[in-house]
Amino acid sequence: MKFFSASLLVIISIGLFPSYAFSEGKGRTLYIENCSSCHGKGGEGLKAPALRKEGLLRTVTLDYFTGTMLYGRPLLGCPSFNGRLASLEIEDIASYIKSWQEGEQVVAPSHAVSPLYTQRGERHFILCGGCHGPEGEGAMAPPLLDAGLLSSISDGELRGTIMWGRPGTPMKGYLKGMGGLAVLSPDEIDELISYMRFRQNKSK
Repeated sequence: MKFFSASLLVIISIGLFPSYAFSEGKGRTLYIENCSSCHGKGGEGLKAPALRKEGLLRTVTLDYFTGTMLYGRPLLGCPSFNGRLASLEIEDIASYIKSWQEGEQVVAPSHAVSPLYTQRGERHFILCGGCHGPEGEGAMAPPLLDAGLLSSISDGELRGTIMWGRPGTPMKGYLKGMGGLAVLSPDEIDELISYMRFRQNKSK
């Protein structure tokens, strides 16, 4: 009897709480309804940057896209969808965008940066100012110190972008041989990330 009751409970639980599975059709519909007017129906970019770029898709995780939708990008005029869409709808859109990725995921070291790096990182940040603005406010390239960006991107994702750049965009990597404006060592890249996190916390 106990075995029967336990089995029945499992069956009922599975029926009431099915595991989440990405629906590409639903994700596409939600994307077109909520994102395509700015990012284009195929992610090619219109009023907002293109999303269907391997340089972006391969260097960020699903959490980057869900975080962007939750926090928005205030400096770019991208609204937060928190409260406007259900969490599973945001997950469907993010998964649909991520499904455009063709190449393998590029994974950068994910260790946390030290706050002691901040002062040295400020010197490296000057390299970013020519495109992203001297205060990271955005110029020829998108804002770097946008609260929505820094809330949705991990240290590892920032590290990968700085190391290898964003192929298909003017952003070149800062590791030796990547063609960036300068060559930064892995430690110097960590110092730069530390400074960006310092600015993020300071603005809260």
